[in-house]
Amino acid sequence: MDRLEKTLERFLHAPDDAGRFSLPAFHGEMENAFREAGFRSGTERAMPSILVLRLDAMGDNILTTPVLRELRRNHFSAHITLVTSPAAYPLMELCPYVNKVLCFQLPKIREEGMAAIGKIAGFCREHLWQRHYDLCICPCWGSQPTEERFLAYLSGARERWGYSDLVNNFYMPEPVAATEERYLLNHATCNPPEMIHEAERYLYLLEVMGMTIRDRHPELWLGAGEIQWAEDYVRSMREGGSLIALCVGAKDLNRKYPLEQWIAAMEEIIRLGGNFVVLGGPQERADGEFLRQRLPEGKVRNMAGRSSMRESVALISLSDLYMGNVTGMMHAAAACGRPVITIFREAVDREGICTGVCSEYRRFSPYMTDCVILRPKHAIGKCRDLICYGGCNASKAHCIAQVRPEEIVEAYRILMG
Repeated sequence: MDRLEKTLERFLHAPDDAGRFSLPAFHGEMENAFREAGFRSGTERAMPSILVLRLDAMGDNILTTPVLRELRRNHFSAHITLVTSPAAYPLMELCPYVNKVLCFQLPKIREEGMAAIGKIAGFCREHLWQRHYDLCICPCWGSQPTEERFLAYLSGARERWGYSDLVNNFYMPEPVAATEERYLLNHATCNPPEMIHEAERYLYLLEVMGMTIRDRHPELWLGAGEIQWAEDYVRSMREGGSLIALCVGAKDLNRKYPLEQWIAAMEEIIRLGGNFVVLGGPQERADGEFLRQRLPEGKVRNMAGRSSMRESVALISLSDLYMGNVTGMMHAAAACGRPVITIFREAVDREGICTGVCSEYRRFSPYMTDCVILRPKHAIGKCRDLICYGGCNASKAHCIAQVRPEEIVEAYRILMG
């Protein structure tokens, strides 16, 4: 291991004679050092070790749960390690299909420079090198983060599978060239152009690797304590009619449906027998209080910022319906098999523009559950001429605000029968 350590340290602290980091030179010397240290061996093992990297948001991790289940079914005796992000770790740590779940906050090279690669190398040295992984799978689609590819490479895994940057050329007018993937991955693939939903793309990667897929449904795993807590919490709410889990937050303000319009829809749904529990993080707590105070007493309970992520999912799993913006909780509701009403910012007339890359609706709609998706019919203002992910580039609720409260009420009527 001495040469491996020394080679790595030399590149981290003195990249080359000109003071620049050379990826081809790094790859050439590190490959020799890895092989000398016993990595990259082509010997097949009875119990292979597999590494899965899923270091992004909660929703992406939920859509990857079928991959973990099918990977275990195809490799029943393998030792499988999942590395996930702090944002998703609470939901993934109970996954029954992996032997170990590790949490890592992926640093940003553009912010920290070579120090970021040093942190990635330190994580690999401490947590990954001892297993000598046979296979590393990176399900992230399209332009994979450079940092994640460095993690795959520095893990020491012999085979490293992921998506190629070239896949974007199917959908974008400007051609994309393959960059670091040729050095950091040794299998970079592309999906068929007609395959657009992200969950299908993740599973396709396993198919390219020769595995079979029997079940495409996402799933989540909760502890008995969270389930019992949720059952106790919702017991009294069920006596008054249907129970609706509501998430009014969103990562971007232009994904956030206006609260006043939520109130107009909720008033009618309450009249029809609905009861609401508002979920979300601490940043949604004030919104939940606003809704609770503006609507009939006892019909809205605010658990935003008051329940853990798994407790919130347990509440969703016991609800009759999920309602909200495009968030990780929307994907959690779909994974729990709940009917979903969700509101997208992306207008219908923007869907066909670079669909495979830019269409949030086509890539991240609720997967394999009953749902009603509400969207504005037309982009407005400057959004009519922009090419951007999600179809709306405003700094506040903009295109999404065109969805009328009456449409939400009608969706409720449809899904509640």
